[in-house]
Amino acid sequence: MKDLFKHLFQGISLGLTFFVSISVLMDYINNGTFLLENWSFTKMAIGSAIVGIGFSVPALIYKKSKLPYGLQVLIHLGIGCSVMLITAFCVGWIPTSLGIKGILISIVIEIISAFIIWFAFSFYYKQEARKINKQIDKLNL
Repeated sequence: MKDLFKHLFQGISLGLTFFVSISVLMDYINNGTFLLENWSFTKMAIGSAIVGIGFSVPALIYKKSKLPYGLQVLIHLGIGCSVMLITAFCVGWIPTSLGIKGILISIVIEIISAFIIWFAFSFYYKQEARKINKQIDKLNL
């Protein structure tokens, strides 16, 4: 239960951090005229928190699962990407007005982004594990 709350908090925090960072970038790109109307800001903030949870909670599968690592990754990212795509359609991140081509391009970009972020976290945690293992090796000498 402790891990669940930890992952919930981390997911919400990361989701909202990405949302704010992207919003600031959009405001900069649009010379300070980035405007969200009709509750768009609220919907997108809630959607970002949901996407954060959608990726963080399924990461619990890495803790005690006896499944092969590749299957764990598939389950984790499958759930996360599904939550992200459903949320993206509901919130309006996927431009349905651009037709099927625009929708498919958006979906591909979102899935590639998810894999890049997963890879970055995976790389970070592998580096941390190496550091810890080196410290353990020093203690065992």
